[in-house]
Amino acid sequence: MSRGRIEKALSGFYYVRTPEGLLQCRARGKFRREGISPLVGDWVQVRDLGGGEGFVEAIEPRQNRFARPAAANIDQMVIIGSQAIPTTDPYLIDRIASIAVLKGCRVLLCLNKCDLDPAQELYDSYAASAIPVLRVSAATGEGLRSYRQTCGHGTAAFLTPSGTYQLRDLTTEDRGVIAEFDALPSNYFPGYVVTWNVDSDYRYSLHDLSTGEVTPLYAVSLAGNRIALYAQDGSLKVYDTDTGALLTDVNAGTIGDDQRVTLDCEEDGFVWMELRDADSYEIAAIRVYGPEGLASDLSSLNETYNYLGYLTTDANGRPLYYGTRSVPGSSYATGCDVLDETGNVVMQGLGSCYSYYDNSLNALPDHVFVARRGFYYGWMDTDGNWLYCQSIFSSVNADDELGY
Repeated sequence: MSRGRIEKALSGFYYVRTPEGLLQCRARGKFRREGISPLVGDWVQVRDLGGGEGFVEAIEPRQNRFARPAAANIDQMVIIGSQAIPTTDPYLIDRIASIAVLKGCRVLLCLNKCDLDPAQELYDSYAASAIPVLRVSAATGEGLRSYRQTCGHGTAAFLTPSGTYQLRDLTTEDRGVIAEFDALPSNYFPGYVVTWNVDSDYRYSLHDLSTGEVTPLYAVSLAGNRIALYAQDGSLKVYDTDTGALLTDVNAGTIGDDQRVTLDCEEDGFVWMELRDADSYEIAAIRVYGPEGLASDLSSLNETYNYLGYLTTDANGRPLYYGTRSVPGSSYATGCDVLDETGNVVMQGLGSCYSYYDNSLNALPDHVFVARRGFYYGWMDTDGNWLYCQSIFSSVNADDELGY
C-alpha cells in the first residue's frame, strides 16, 4: 500500500496524490458503515489496483476537520474581510476565527479593498488581538506582492526586493522585523524559526535566534502546540511551541541518501517515525521515540499488519498503537489490534480504532480512543471498556440502552 493525500472528492471518487502519481480511488465500504467519510486533505493508505485506480484502505488520524467546506488537516485559514461595500460583520470574523483556533488552525485576517477604504476600525480592533492582520487590495496588489505565509504566534514571512525573507511581527503597528533569512520561514516559536528551502532541495533548517546557530533538518512535524524536529546530525527534538520548552531530546541516528523519513508528532513528547525507500517508497522501518529515547521498534510488524499507527497512551503514560489486518476468508473485511510499546497485542477483536485530532471541540479524554467492536462503536478506554457507544443500526435518537 501507498501513503497519499486526498486532493479532490467528486461523485464518490477520491483523487489521492501518492509518490507514484495521482490515483482515482473508491473508499472501502467499512467507512460508510462506521459513519466516516474521507475528506479532502486526509492522509490515507491506498491500495493501487493499476490503471490509475485504487482503494482507500485507511484514514490516518486527522489534525483537524471542518464541516463546511468538508476538509481535514488544514494548517492555515485566511479570513477575507472588508470595510468597503459589502462591510464584513466583526461577529462573523470572530466566529470563524474561534472555530479555526479551537481546531488548531492558524488564522490570518486579510482586509481587502483597502484602496477603497483602509478599514481602520477593523484593523485597530484586530491588531490589538492575537490574530495577524494584513491590509490588501486585490485590485492594485497592495500588501499582496511580498506576503508569503504566516508562521505562528502573530508572525508572517515577507519577500524582500533583494530576494531574502523577513519574518515580521504582525502584532505590532510597524510589523517589526524579527529576523531575515535566505530561505522561507515556515514556523516560529519562542527563540526559534524553522525555514524551508523552496529553491533547491526543499530541506528544512532550524535557526536559534539567540545564538544564530543553524541546524539542517531531515523532517518537521507540527501537531497542536508541539513541533518535532529531526536533525541531520541524528538528534530528534520536540518543543512546546507556546513556551519554547524542550520536551524531548534524543538521538535517532542518521539516515542514508537512499531513504526518506516522515514524522508524526504525538502526545506526551512521542514521535512516530517511518523510514521509506527513496525510490519505491516502501516502508523500511517504523520507530517511536519518546523523552527517554527509543520507545518502540515496530518494523517487524509491517508484514503482519496492513497499516500501523499511533493510538494513545495508557494510564501509565506509555504509548499504545493499532494495527489493521485482513480477516482470513474475506476479501474486504479488516480487523484491528491494539498493541503495547513492545508490539504485543493487548486488545483484539476490534473492527477499527483510531484517535481524534488535536485541539478540537471533539477532543477525546486522556487514554481514550474511538473503536468499533461487533455491532457497536463509540469511545473506549485502554482497558477495553466502553465509555460511550451505540449500535451501528441505531440513529442518534434511538432508545438504546448502550447509546449516547
